[in-house]
Amino acid sequence: MARYQVWGWLPIGALGLTLLACGGGGGGASLSAGDVVFLGTANNPDGLRLELIDGTDRGPIDPYSLQPGSRVQVVAARYTAGVRTELTPTGLSIGGATSAQASLDSQGRLTIGTPAPSGIFTLTGNAGGGSLSMRLSAASVAGSTRVRGRVSRNGFSAGPLKFIELELVNAADQVIGGALTNGSGDFNLAIPAGGAAFSIRASSVDTAAYHLILRYQSRYYAADAAGCGIPLPTTTPGGTASLPSDLVLQVKSDAGPPPPPPNCLGL
Repeated sequence: MARYQVWGWLPIGALGLTLLACGGGGGGASLSAGDVVFLGTANNPDGLRLELIDGTDRGPIDPYSLQPGSRVQVVAARYTAGVRTELTPTGLSIGGATSAQASLDSQGRLTIGTPAPSGIFTLTGNAGGGSLSMRLSAASVAGSTRVRGRVSRNGFSAGPLKFIELELVNAADQVIGGALTNGSGDFNLAIPAGGAAFSIRASSVDTAAYHLILRYQSRYYAADAAGCGIPLPTTTPGGTASLPSDLVLQVKSDAGPPPPPPNCLGL
């Protein structure tokens, strides 16, 4: 299990996706994430990535779940065989937001302003000898319409996939939202006005291990929300819709043919 500095504990929810208020305390009083999604500490794939944390042991924060007023710490985390090593990133910068909407201090703490950025913005930095980046959103407010689902792999090593990125597009194929999967493969995707389709973001998939075609129910889709997105299920304003089946990536090392070409529905 990855190790995080412990300043408090709150239990993980039924899906392993926790929507919890965090007011900070003790040494973490300067950090206050707000009503965000925590990804937990289990089933971390190897790799180096930027993360947002709040000083508790609930794992990294889904960067698409930030809120106006969120104040979080930016770190780089290297995972090797389940062991997490935290690094201090350098050269951090924000793109796609004004300094009033999102700002960084000299200690790498990110503060979301009021009003927050209205769409997707980016965070870049350097660590471990390379350049790292992440996409973020602070437009998903508490009580928003949501879609919950799960990403898994098939074959002999069937199971959940963590840190897979979902992206949401509108009818003009613009990315307007997203989510990351937790250690159980679960995601909690906020649906702002105009959301039309979603899929897995190709750059978050290890293409040495998995095909970039996913199965959802009886259809195959490309990992491309704009070109081959999965239509959103029926939702009610402020409600949550749960997908009836997993989004499944096929393991390349398993015996058998690759998945068939995608049969996209279009928007």
